Amino acid sequence: MILRSHPLAVLVIDDWDVHAMDEPIRPNESPIEATPRGLSSGCLGFTLVELLVVIAIVGVLCAVSMQSYANFLRKAEASTVVTDIRFLEREIYKHRAMTGFYPENLAVIGLSNTHDPWGRLYVYVRVCDAWGKGGLRKDRFTNPLNTDFDLYSCGPDGKTAIQLNELDARDDIVRANNGEFVGLATDY
Repeated sequence: MILRSHPLAVLVIDDWDVHAMDEPIRPNESPIEATPRGLSSGCLGFTLVELLVVIAIVGVLCAVSMQSYANFLRKAEASTVVTDIRFLEREIYKHRAMTGFYPENLAVIGLSNTHDPWGRLYVYVRVCDAWGKGGLRKDRFTNPLNTDFDLYSCGPDGKTAIQLNELDARDDIVRANNGEFVGLATDY
């Protein structure tokens, strides 16, 4: 907005800047227009280098946030499996309290179709069925994880191994110490 208060002075008032001139406006000349602070007239854009720097910063932020989001999802899935294993364990103990023995499989207690977050069935093995056959899960010292039953998820990769320190078993979510521990095999 341009205000003329005196024929010899032009006062330019705008949200951007205020300029005062003591020179008269000559005919056929346009009055001085306000420009944003720090910009000269004609320089109203960004340089290619500035745009590339902004794109690089945004790219780095996206990469970091995607990794954090993936870690969050992994922890949420593992937490879901721990909750499921605790539920299955409780149902197995209920069956044992009613009948005096552990169920042969999860179908006996009506939970044979229980899947982990990766779409695979939970693995349940009674110790009495696997004893002496090498089917019991073992810790890094080759001791059996449980003396009652094994209950675990094969993890995101769907692979497992008998011993927890093997590469295929590291992402498994296991029940150990007769239920005192339920969590990631690498944390046991």
